[in-house]
Amino acid sequence: MRCVGEAPVLGEKAVPVKGLERTGRDFDPEHIYVNQDQLNLPPRTRNLQSLTKIMKEDLERNQNSSDALDSIMLDLPEPTPYSLSPSAMQEHVRNKQRYNKMLKESRLRRKARLQEEQHPTEPIDIFYEDDVNMGMMPGSGLKSPRYNVDDIPVDRLHLERALDDDSAARGVTGHRYMHDENKLIKKLGLISVGPGVLDFGNVYVKSTVVKSFSVFNDLPQAILVAMQYDAEELSRSTPTSQVVPSAHAAGFDVSVCSAVPQTFQRQVVYTINGIHPYKLLIKATITPVQIRMSRADINFRFGEDSLDKTLTEKLVLDNPGNAPAKFSWQGANASFSVSPVSGVIPRGGSQGIEVTFTPPNS
Repeated sequence: MRCVGEAPVLGEKAVPVKGLERTGRDFDPEHIYVNQDQLNLPPRTRNLQSLTKIMKEDLERNQNSSDALDSIMLDLPEPTPYSLSPSAMQEHVRNKQRYNKMLKESRLRRKARLQEEQHPTEPIDIFYEDDVNMGMMPGSGLKSPRYNVDDIPVDRLHLERALDDDSAARGVTGHRYMHDENKLIKKLGLISVGPGVLDFGNVYVKSTVVKSFSVFNDLPQAILVAMQYDAEELSRSTPTSQVVPSAHAAGFDVSVCSAVPQTFQRQVVYTINGIHPYKLLIKATITPVQIRMSRADINFRFGEDSLDKTLTEKLVLDNPGNAPAKFSWQGANASFSVSPVSGVIPRGGSQGIEVTFTPPNS
């Protein structure tokens, strides 16, 4: 049950008795009873907002419109088909507008169809089939042009920038190319290469060592440098060829790798522009993996006043090669023990070893 009340005037509030002046009657609650015969209800005030305007607004975002719609729904004397929630009322209005639009469009189509039946339009001749024939055929008397390669005049080749000091007309011929190469031979001193000999020193078997061979081009034009790696030991070298622009440097990574011990020495031929050959000497000594020991003999001697049960001596293993080396000890027994028994020594590194002697029980 919902109750609504209004007061036409604001009555005066009696001042309560306080302090020592209060008696026992002042503590009793004062009950005010309503006389049903003299009961008057306040007149209803109807919200004058337009229902259509409220329906067209977004009730989810406008709280005032939502409250106004709720008040309109409450003012209805009895439930009707329109006594719906705000969202349901909006859906009802949208359906009604959609229905009215469909009826309007259907009426317009019906009127257009009736008008077309009463006054049919004549078809448009877009191909001009009914025009007067004047004896003119489209494209009659015209011949398709035919071009012949021999009729094209020969023009000399012109370059925006001359390739050399020769101001004469340039042509793509073998004589002119040889003339350019002859000029290049005179300027080959401007190409710097190095080193002339690549000495890899001692290289372990099945290991790879890489060294660089560089080329610097100080010529006014680019050059092509190609390496010829014929030996199997040099098959991992890269790149085989590359173009070196003017005033630039380029490098070739020469790799040596062999599976058998040997003394390797080869001459690698590299060419400039595919015509001018030069040689590069490569040397290396392929050796097995070697580990050096700091001591070859160890003598264990207990002192006269020693009470130790074991005696330990140390030695060092060195790897002078270019690759890691694996080691492992064999022949250890109850009297002699080694720590560590196995391991890997990095290139140029060392590993400490402890050998312990335990005398047998007599």
